Amino acid sequence: MRSPLLLLIGLIAMLTLSCKNETAMTDELLDDTRVHRVEIEIDTSDLSSILARADSTIIKSAVFTIHYENRVDTVQNVGFRIKGNTSRFADKKSFRISFNAFKKGKKYKTLEKLNLNAFWNDPTHLRSHLTIKLYELMDVAVGRSGFTDLYVNGEYYGLYNLGEHVDEEFALSYFDSKIGNLYKCLSPASLEYKGDDMANYRKFDDSTSYTYDLKINKELEDYSGLLELMDILNNTPIDQLKVRLEARFNVENYLKILAVDVAIGNWDSYLYTANNYYLYDDPKSGKFEFIPYDFDNTFGMDWLGVDWTDRDIYNWPKKESLNLQHDSIIKLPDEIQLEIMGFVDFWM
Repeated sequence: MRSPLLLLIGLIAMLTLSCKNETAMTDELLDDTRVHRVEIEIDTSDLSSILARADSTIIKSAVFTIHYENRVDTVQNVGFRIKGNTSRFADKKSFRISFNAFKKGKKYKTLEKLNLNAFWNDPTHLRSHLTIKLYELMDVAVGRSGFTDLYVNGEYYGLYNLGEHVDEEFALSYFDSKIGNLYKCLSPASLEYKGDDMANYRKFDDSTSYTYDLKINKELEDYSGLLELMDILNNTPIDQLKVRLEARFNVENYLKILAVDVAIGNWDSYLYTANNYYLYDDPKSGKFEFIPYDFDNTFGMDWLGVDWTDRDIYNWPKKESLNLQHDSIIKLPDEIQLEIMGFVDFWM
């Protein structure tokens, strides 16, 4: 009879190999050396209802098929919906595939969700992908991307970017833990401290939604860690800030992100519009991790009448008088604007 110890070791080895195989298959899905073919089959009336309400989160059942070089994979009963913010109203829309929409825990490879990004304002489809590659070279946790042709009910929708979604599976892959709180931060997520009442952190329309949307452990509604971080950032005496902030926030990682954002003119980020980032409260390190996303407004893309290619890097986030075209761009208060080099010098 085999010993229980040997059986346990064998089981662990099999589980480890299975995890490695799943990770390798996800790498294949997000392989950027080729253009995949993704097909969505969905009831025509369901598709019409989705497209008729671009501003909603209507989700319908669909069949997802992806063509690889030597095989075809099909997943039945996935969730299909429109995603994005301003891009929802473009002719070419972005979509999200939710493999777990109708069955909790269901995954394709290691992913519960997959984004199909249209990048309607970037005909090259390269700005976001190049930004992600820069972050990867600097060991920054960021959702990977690949390329695909998208067909919906046989109709060609165009070239899309496949995007790894930031969720608990992402946290597990990059931080080896998925039990920490994950916050999706959308403008005006300036990290300005407004007291310990979460009612002070509502979105623009004073709705029940928070600017900091809790994505993991939603049922607990525990914002204490985030409030602690904002308190440290805003209320710590300057001579104590370095020690206190480094104990609760991965400063070195964020300095890398700052450097990339300035170099590529990533204005639609925390630095300029207090937008498009996640914060993960990592229980293993005890620190918050800053996770950037959404990089189509880079490498010269502009909505604000600013020349991002010829901007003073020492005063990069400074707000000038802008003729703003919509209300989603926020001018951060002067007291929380940072001069990039001053911030970097403080920690170097």
